[in-house]
This record gives sequence, C-alpha cells and structure tokens, in this order.
Amino acid sequence: MPADQAKGRAVWIAKVVAGRRGGGAVPAEPAQKRREGGAPHEEAEDKFRSVGGVPQTDATFDKEIVDRMGSEFYHEVFHPAIKQVFKEGKRYEDIRDTIRKGWK
Repeated sequence: MPADQAKGRAVWIAKVVAGRRGGGAVPAEPAQKRREGGAPHEEAEDKFRSVGGVPQTDATFDKEIVDRMGSEFYHEVFHPAIKQVFKEGKRYEDIRDTIRKGWK
C-alpha cells in the first residue's frame, strides 16, 4: 500500500477503534454494500476511507497524529520504534504498553 494511503488507513483505524471502545458510534463506511435482492457485494475500495463523511488522508494523519506528538518525537522516537518491532514480527497490540516505558 502506498505510504499516503497507509497513513490515512492508520488514522481511520485509530478513530474507528477509539469510537467503539468508548461506546460512541463512529460511522465508518461498510466493507460491503447490498445489491438489489439483499446479496452483499464488495465495492471497489476508495483510496481513503471516511469517518463521519470526512476522508481520513495522509494530511489528516500528519495533522492529528504527527503534529500532536510533535514532529521531532514522531520521526526520531515513535516511528523508528514501531518500524523496528514490526520488522521483528510483533503487533502493536503486543508492545504498546512496554514500548512507551522509556519515552518521556
């Protein structure tokens, strides 16, 4: 997946998961739509998915994630750490609590 699309997907996933965890309904477009007669079919996937009708793009990621963390921290600490554990075959869920311990 291209980097811009991956960044959009990451912020989309974060919002959908956060909305479900908090009990709020974060509307995400369905993976399937219904044909006449009720049979589901796959839609051609858009480059960027939406939350509440707002496309979650690479620019959204940069504004809401990178800028919020701080560009220096994101690029020098967070991104390299996540990249490393991904190379090791670990999932973010497996490391999220331990990886943050040394960050200030």
